[in-house]
Amino acid sequence: PYLDSAGTRSIAQPPNGCFLQFPEAVSPEQPQHHAEPSRGRRTPLLRGLPTTRTIEENAPAGVSIYTFNVTGSPLSSGVVAIHPTIVNSNPLTEAFAIVPAGDLVYRVVTTGNPILDYETMPKCFDLQIFVEDTAGRTDLKTLTVQVADKNERPVFWGNMATQKNKGSTGFPRNKAQELLLPI
Repeated sequence: PYLDSAGTRSIAQPPNGCFLQFPEAVSPEQPQHHAEPSRGRRTPLLRGLPTTRTIEENAPAGVSIYTFNVTGSPLSSGVVAIHPTIVNSNPLTEAFAIVPAGDLVYRVVTTGNPILDYETMPKCFDLQIFVEDTAGRTDLKTLTVQVADKNERPVFWGNMATQKNKGSTGFPRNKAQELLLPI
């Protein structure tokens, strides 16, 4: 038996699909606290999202950015039909993936493709994460990943000791000290 929107018991499911189910011994006038909401009240499937996390640039593949949980709806028996998936990212990238970390626990990790570079890439990524349970309930939440700058050693291409400007003879060794500026 179900309680319809008029407050009377009904055997058939209402057309909008929103109802409360009560045990046979309970009257509609005195609902119990353990009445189970169905599609009328949405229980989030993705717990811990939305949120923002920061990762340092140049992180190798497999670095964990964030861990979150999936909870099943009361009708799904806690089973996930479609595991959490990054369905969209802004800007578009393949630098992140979701991997299982236990029973209904998942981690967002770096893929290393491409390596996150603060100087040449966007500084922030919005990852839309989608999940569906066996009852057909879905959830879509956003994880924002910010890339932090890392103080890196300078990179010189070639051998600086042998490089010369075209037409130049280079610096005489005894004049090199004059080129250094005091700090």
